[in-house]
Amino acid sequence: MPSYQLLQHIPVVVFVFAFGGIVGSFINVVIYRLPEGMSVITPPSRCPVCGARLAWFENLPVVGWLLVRGRCRHCRAPISPQYMFIELFMSLLFTGLYVAYYMCGPTVTWWGDVGGDWWYYNWILRTLPAFTVLMFLMAGLVAMTMIDARLFIIPLSIPRVLTVLAFVAWPLQALLKFKFVPRTWELWPIQATDWQWFAVAAGGMAGMLAAWMLLHRGVVRYSFADYDEYVAEGAVFADYPHARREMGVEL
Repeated sequence: MPSYQLLQHIPVVVFVFAFGGIVGSFINVVIYRLPEGMSVITPPSRCPVCGARLAWFENLPVVGWLLVRGRCRHCRAPISPQYMFIELFMSLLFTGLYVAYYMCGPTVTWWGDVGGDWWYYNWILRTLPAFTVLMFLMAGLVAMTMIDARLFIIPLSIPRVLTVLAFVAWPLQALLKFKFVPRTWELWPIQATDWQWFAVAAGGMAGMLAAWMLLHRGVVRYSFADYDEYVAEGAVFADYPHARREMGVEL
């Protein structure tokens, strides 16, 4: 890559790295508060032990945890390094996405095929809505994975927010002017489809909406609704006797 092109990417890479850390900080809040039914906006970040409100520098992604050396300034309770690791992981993940999509051109083996020519030739200014969807999709997957690993649940509010974001951002992407990709003449990062497959997708969406309405109105019930009744105190898994019956409910 010529030096002038590299200099063009450096400010954006720094911004994407910092933005990833900010998103990672928010993911830490989501992981802790969402399963507890708490708001992810208020109250401001506090020590989970003594309740002291964090200072502005303690909220800095990665740096804040290092400045306080992993302990609360007030009660000296240890703060899990998970907060720092998730922030750093999101920074590296977002940066890796940018490098693969916008810095690795068609001539770069393997990495050049991760995103495709459309992303490389249109760069981030013309593809920002689509790239935003991808970044938040990755963030949502990380949040759901961490919650699922800890509590064996996935809050539905996370995929709902991601779905709404996609339905807003992709039409905005369609309003932006693109460049024709020299080799393939692609105008869109997603391959076009015909009416048959569109009908399949629309039918699947209609089925999901119908199932949600039936669940919401109590016509059908959620599967494994009585699973918790068989979980002993302090246990994670249960000796559940009705698994075959519940599979029938799901079918």
